[in-house]
Amino acid sequence: MKAVDALERKQPHKPLAPSLRGRIQLSRMDVDGARKSFERAVALDPAYFPAVDSLAAIDLAQGKIKDATARFEKLLSLQPSNDKALLAIAGLRSLAGGSKEEVADLINKAIKAGPSEIGPRLVLMQHYVKHKDIKAALVAGQNAVAAMPDNAQLVEALRNVQVISGDDNQAISSYTKLATLLPQSPRPYLLLADVYVKSKNSDMAVQSLKRALAIAPDSLQAQRNLVALELAGGRSQEALALAQSVQKQRSNEGIGYLFEGDVEAALKNFDGAANAYRAGLKKRKSTDLAIKLHSVLLTAGRKAEAEKFASGWLTEFPKDADFRFHLGDLALSQGDYAQAESNYLGVIQLRPDNAAALNNLAWLTSKLKKKNALAYAEKANSIAPGQPIFMDTLAMILAEESQFDKAITLQKKAIEIQTNNPALRLTLAKIYVMAGDKGRARDELLQLSKIGPQFAGHEEVSQLLKSL
Repeated sequence: MKAVDALERKQPHKPLAPSLRGRIQLSRMDVDGARKSFERAVALDPAYFPAVDSLAAIDLAQGKIKDATARFEKLLSLQPSNDKALLAIAGLRSLAGGSKEEVADLINKAIKAGPSEIGPRLVLMQHYVKHKDIKAALVAGQNAVAAMPDNAQLVEALRNVQVISGDDNQAISSYTKLATLLPQSPRPYLLLADVYVKSKNSDMAVQSLKRALAIAPDSLQAQRNLVALELAGGRSQEALALAQSVQKQRSNEGIGYLFEGDVEAALKNFDGAANAYRAGLKKRKSTDLAIKLHSVLLTAGRKAEAEKFASGWLTEFPKDADFRFHLGDLALSQGDYAQAESNYLGVIQLRPDNAAALNNLAWLTSKLKKKNALAYAEKANSIAPGQPIFMDTLAMILAEESQFDKAITLQKKAIEIQTNNPALRLTLAKIYVMAGDKGRARDELLQLSKIGPQFAGHEEVSQLLKSL
């Protein structure tokens, strides 16, 4: 504040000082004071975007979308070609439920107003992807790259859309171009490797990762992915050699030993894997290594040793929520619902906003016929909205509470998000059965039966069809 006061004495008629003061006041949670400071900045310069934007953000936080929009519209009356204001209005219209076309038109106006700005072009691609109009997103990306062919950020954004569209060849072409634009960055080759893995070209994926490592020999992401690919390709000695090189590079870390343990575990040398994980833990206490060691001990049939290690770890690190979550998942997979519930409760005591733990608790308590299942499921969905797995849990619990309309509506939304997940359709069929709507249940089940035995729920589908 003292620095801002000094600046204001030097620049009494400029908006920078009051705008900075407003930002400090916001950090102090003094919203009223911040509003006055930003209004002072705007009074000095009505077209000063940072202050207008900050005032709009305060309006938005208070649910005043119209007031926020009006601020940018007033700025536009002063500067009709202000691309930032146009883009801000587009975002607000989207929040207010504006149509895809209306919002796209505003973004395109922002692009026209600021043709050398990449922000509006990126937003237009994201807008179309959000509305699942991949064809329009591709056109927007192609236009953006044509306008600024040497902009690496736009090339990468276009590549992302190409990956979503399933056009691997075009994505590879974009990444190759990105590599020429960023010759000292391993990122294009890392991304190329991902596309090659997706298209099942493991040899080219390996080659891309090696090129990434030639640029950045200590790239942990490239090393991790290359270890996995070497193992998948049956080249365990190459994978082991890479793990050992990571140990030398990162002599005070445990990650190289984690890689070594993974290689040994893949070779079913569980004793060797356990030794590697233990060696890593001596270098650095890591939850990942602890989970790996505990798991491999159980796989090797050394249950007592695994339990002793888990107990010791939690004694030493009682606030390790991730390890408790691991124990909860393990108990759940073994059908030990009481133990799983205890561990997940421990997780949310440490991390009340852990949506995955809340979702699992919801499913468990529902199975155990406890009353708080719905509350857990609703909280998980409020923390992480739009997640089909969490929506699936909540829909089934709503159905068990005889709230069938809500359950069906929610499950249909989950299916819209993840259309290729047959498990979600199976849940919808079950909800129809519970609601007494055998006709719709049969329709869903008949569609699922066409998938055949490759669907894990095939037997359950057959049984449900027979029961109708």
